[in-house]
Amino acid sequence: MKAKPSLEDFRTGGADAAPAPAPKTAASAPEAPTPSPAASIAPPAPVHDDSRDRESKTIRIRRSFAAEIRSRVFHRSLAEGRKVNESDIIDAALEEYFRNHPGK
Repeated sequence: MKAKPSLEDFRTGGADAAPAPAPKTAASAPEAPTPSPAASIAPPAPVHDDSRDRESKTIRIRRSFAAEIRSRVFHRSLAEGRKVNESDIIDAALEEYFRNHPGK
């Protein structure tokens, strides 16, 4: 175990004045196996679908909409048995809106 440095060691240069650690012997540290060349090749990156990536937005909505979203979050969480959040409800509503109202 490494000893705690003294204040005098700190004043005189700290680590420079500290004794060098003893070299490790073969008996004290087992040598790690050499990895094969195939192990050093990284697997291909997974295909990333950014159609579900989220971006934070701060918006102002009507209080009645906020209350309705909270109510639907609560009831959907109970019905689905999992945590549903407001973003899930807003995301589903916007998906439906964009599907029914194509742009340009």
